[in-house]
Amino acid sequence: MKKIDILILYPEIMPYNLPVWRVLRDKGYRIKVVELSDKKLTPFQYQGEEGIEVCDIYTYKDYPSFQKDNLFENLKLLFVSEVFNVWYWRLAYYYHRKNRQLPIVLGSDAQWTGNLHNYLKKVFFRVTYRQVFTHVLCAGLWQVVYALKIGFKREQILTPLYCANNDEYYRVDISEKIGKYPKRFLFVGRLTEVKGIYEIVGAWQRIRNKRGWRLTMIGNGHLDSYLSQQNDLEVLPFMSQNEICKIMQDSGCALIPSLYEPWGLVIHEAAAAGLPIIVSRNCGATNQFVQHGYNGLLVKEGDTETLRYSMEMIMDSSDEELIAMSMRSRELSKSIIPECVASAYLSLINSNPLPLAKNTK
Repeated sequence: MKKIDILILYPEIMPYNLPVWRVLRDKGYRIKVVELSDKKLTPFQYQGEEGIEVCDIYTYKDYPSFQKDNLFENLKLLFVSEVFNVWYWRLAYYYHRKNRQLPIVLGSDAQWTGNLHNYLKKVFFRVTYRQVFTHVLCAGLWQVVYALKIGFKREQILTPLYCANNDEYYRVDISEKIGKYPKRFLFVGRLTEVKGIYEIVGAWQRIRNKRGWRLTMIGNGHLDSYLSQQNDLEVLPFMSQNEICKIMQDSGCALIPSLYEPWGLVIHEAAAAGLPIIVSRNCGATNQFVQHGYNGLLVKEGDTETLRYSMEMIMDSSDEELIAMSMRSRELSKSIIPECVASAYLSLINSNPLPLAKNTK
């Protein structure tokens, strides 16, 4: 039988996962990741590296073969992303019944919004979550609120869940922008309505005097044909983080006006790259990495006019003010590093309870 220490059942591997998993691997833990190829939203393909095994769930013909290949005698932690997959949940339930001491962790970036779906989760928690998961690993503050609301106890909740590939984005040299600050707004993400694409285009078109600024949008999605028909903006396809950083080097402000974003790792990436950020208030990572008027501006989701006004505020800012915002973004990005996420895993693997104090009376 193969020896695996950490089994991760995940929807889609992304570049930002790898730094965290490498920390765990370098600590001596053997990792296996199962992903769902039908959940992929980007063209990123994992190239493979020592100590981190990855397989697609659809390589298994049925659940018994999946279960058989993912049973490990000395497993130290099972992580299950909060994406509903019957095989993932069946395996987690099997492990829970087999070994009550095994940490089985739910990864959650969900927010509590008070909608019907949230209240259904409270009911679902009583009959399912409580029977399977020992802990929940939350992306941030709003996810902690969600975890408490649906029924997890305080001692079962850990953070953080995600971390940008900080070292990659730290290569953007803020000092090179001093004296000639780049006049480019940059959007990076899926080209879909929920990302605020129509709002970005609408705001950009309403700015009559662009003061030499330009707009670049990077990503893939069904709105790429719509964007290609627009004047006065640049559309680039999905690209590697290294290539994105080169464009960020020549960019002056990140645009992230999503209509809804449970977390939004791109906010962390933009902060690590040292960009001032215009972001909608309801993005989960906003309160972690953006402070209004300090390193960026917060806008109401779906509000094209406020977005236009915020973009003009950036245009009217001096180079010195924008450099200061850039430095603040980078400092805020350091509040979460890959070691922070890895330490959440390790705290459960190494959580040997202290012996009870002896009664000396």
